[in-house]
Amino acid sequence: MPTKGGRRRKTRTHVVGPPSGAVGAPESEMTEKVPKSFVLKKGKVHSNVSDLAEEMRRVMEPHTARKLRERAKNTVKDYVSVSSVLGVTHLLVFTQTDKSLSLRVCRTPTGPTLTFKVQQFSLMRHVRALQKRPVEVNQAYKTSPLVVLNNFGDKQASSQVKLMKVTLQNMFPSINVATVKLQDCRRVVMFNLDKTNGTVEMRHFAVRATPTGITKAIKKVVQAKVPDLHGLEDISEYVAGGMGGGISDSEVEDEESKITLPDDYVGRGNVKSQKSSIRLQELGPRLTLELMKVERGLCEGEVLYHSYVTKTAEEIKAQRAKVEKRDNLKRKRRDEQAENVARKKQEAEELAAAKAARRLERAQQAAAEGDADEEGSESDGESGEEETVGSCVGDTIWRWCRSCLSVSFTHARPSFVAAIVLHTIAAQVTHTDHQATTV
Repeated sequence: MPTKGGRRRKTRTHVVGPPSGAVGAPESEMTEKVPKSFVLKKGKVHSNVSDLAEEMRRVMEPHTARKLRERAKNTVKDYVSVSSVLGVTHLLVFTQTDKSLSLRVCRTPTGPTLTFKVQQFSLMRHVRALQKRPVEVNQAYKTSPLVVLNNFGDKQASSQVKLMKVTLQNMFPSINVATVKLQDCRRVVMFNLDKTNGTVEMRHFAVRATPTGITKAIKKVVQAKVPDLHGLEDISEYVAGGMGGGISDSEVEDEESKITLPDDYVGRGNVKSQKSSIRLQELGPRLTLELMKVERGLCEGEVLYHSYVTKTAEEIKAQRAKVEKRDNLKRKRRDEQAENVARKKQEAEELAAAKAARRLERAQQAAAEGDADEEGSESDGESGEEETVGSCVGDTIWRWCRSCLSVSFTHARPSFVAAIVLHTIAAQVTHTDHQATTV
């Protein structure tokens, strides 16, 4: 980390985001409507098919999910559900059976779906094995490839060929000739339609440019290669063509491959206003595709074209009626389900309101019972006072009886004691009345 004034100064504080228009790019770039894709495989496939899916992701870079994690339980609908959030426009699905390998190209979210039969394919390692000098172009995958369509016809072509042409072309970003940079044009994807058998050949190339008009020796110096000067007495002999001279290998006989660069290009010696020779070097993979079926929807719906099945007008009409009936039934079931969900939600709300009302009623009853208990405790206190007064009067009468009769009631029976007390009280009352009469 560099220092400034004796203190460390941060220079790399910004996180490098994903490439422009790639999956996960900011929303400002997502609004540019750049085609993005998911390349996946469904079901049990051979290891070579898994490698083919990985290499197709390399072809579709940088606008694809390079490290997509697939699970066996995931369905196409799962990927469609997240495609709108991530801005994914195409799904490329590889499926394999015991007899054939298929590739489905789906336009999200509503279709159409093109099903191809993969007749042949070659992986990148197979292509590299056939090349004398294979090259590594990792930096080229940071930009989108150019798309070249050949022999797809014009307005007179059939409807399925037109649809296939538009689908293959819209899988990759379009190019604005006025603003495109020459250095971004580093790969080419070519689709060639063979009209004899109806197959489509796909090839993937890297664009290379080498300066022309110079000798082989000078080209080595320009490309920063150390020349072999043994056996030479002076550098002029090397420049004049003493050893390693002659015409450069890049100067092929085809003059159409030689162009004047309008801007600087990748590689030493490829500068603006200089003539260079353009070459294509194949990267792979190779695919030979045959269109089998076209469906109106996303992996479902009306079959617009089938290479092996031909239907009459009545059969097509019956098929459309069947599809409409199925769609109407799905729509009806969906509406019924929505109504049931709304009804159950309302019932749950009513049940919760009833429970809350009962809970409030029980709380009010508990509060009323608490008030009654408090009043009862007060009345119990008053009766206790009366009992206390009564007990005090009884004690007074008891002491008076003992003092008047001089009798000990310690071991007396309760009934005997009560009789004596009553008799004494009666006698006292009679005596009091007699005195009052005499007076």
